[in-house]
Amino acid sequence: TMEGGNNDSAKINTLRVTGFLYGWQLGDTVVPKHMVNITANYDYYKNSVFYYGAQSVNMSILSRFKTGKKTRIETQAGAGLIVLAAVQDEYLYYGEGRNYDFGPGFNLLADANLYVADKLLFGVHYRGGWFTTLNGNESTHFLSALTSELRYFFSKRFSFGTEWGHMNLKGYFQDFEDVSHTFPYLRISAGYKFDL
Repeated sequence: TMEGGNNDSAKINTLRVTGFLYGWQLGDTVVPKHMVNITANYDYYKNSVFYYGAQSVNMSILSRFKTGKKTRIETQAGAGLIVLAAVQDEYLYYGEGRNYDFGPGFNLLADANLYVADKLLFGVHYRGGWFTTLNGNESTHFLSALTSELRYFFSKRFSFGTEWGHMNLKGYFQDFEDVSHTFPYLRISAGYKFDL
């Protein structure tokens, strides 16, 4: 997933990449209701308030529940290890423009999506990441991102939707004042699905 825009600091605002490593279904049904997946992930956010990037390995369980003739709910919940994350540090400036802390940590994710007649989607999504600094000012950082989405599918490929989001990045420093950056947004978008 990639979001581009004419930001004051970046042309790419969001980039999320998920690589499927291994998975298996729970139960013996022909159409699985529950799947466990292990994925490799890259998450990148850059806006006018902060930037954050992380590589991680996650395990999550995906579930599908049929709630009516034309409705279903799909959920995902998981956690993982952040191999390496980096965030800006306004108290740090190394040679050649280095101004970020980086280190390992862990993350959490949760999704819930309601589908109506395969035409209307309403979803709520949460992403959280925490890491401690190995290189930079002694600190820990926590990213929390909550979004909700409403999308209508005109066909299997074309859709139109709106999304509300609230992102918060907190930094807790040993030798400096703690910081908190908040980035709320509202997005209206058109979508096209590619088959690879």
